[in-house]
Amino acid sequence: MKLLSGFLLLAVASFLPAQPSQQSSSDAKQEREDPAGWNKAKWGMTAAELIRAFEGKAVWSKTLVEMTVDEDFLVIQTWTIGATDYQIRFQFDKDGKLEGVSIVPHKIPPKVPLPPTPRGVRQTPSERALLEEISKVSPPVFGQLNVLLTEKYGKPDVQTSKTESGNTTEETTWILKTTIIRLWHSYNTRFGMNRVMLFYKKVDIKTRDSL
Repeated sequence: MKLLSGFLLLAVASFLPAQPSQQSSSDAKQEREDPAGWNKAKWGMTAAELIRAFEGKAVWSKTLVEMTVDEDFLVIQTWTIGATDYQIRFQFDKDGKLEGVSIVPHKIPPKVPLPPTPRGVRQTPSERALLEEISKVSPPVFGQLNVLLTEKYGKPDVQTSKTESGNTTEETTWILKTTIIRLWHSYNTRFGMNRVMLFYKKVDIKTRDSL
């Protein structure tokens, strides 16, 4: 009788749904905090809505961190994270709705100064000033941003690092329900080059769900 009871219990247990030992990665992504944009900027907002949300700090400008351009960008010229100042740039889709945010640290002079103009080379003061501006680098904030983002959004979904011709590029990516966050870093110790950018990109949910 005991043997029969044991057999019945085993048979019933075999038909019960298995209990997952740990949460699936897709469920974990659903539960992680999703900014649905960046800060007060939410996906789908118009430029006018962003200007109101940031109380006039967001302005149209041709002045970017890297250089002055012909096209107007909606930017916040100075946004402080920790002890570093950044420029915030907003990107819009064809309908004028927010679909991306770029965060770029203000540049600092390189550790390796730009060499003087060679003798015999004609160079105007404005050309020299442009070269000095282009030679500026990002401050060393990749590690700090990586830590802050990991504390907020958990372990990254993708991490890559590659070195080619002395130039190293690192990328860290978090894939959330409506937002992809990508931290990008490129540096060359020989020439003192250092670039850091942080991107927030709207997930194309319609395309994703059609797969």
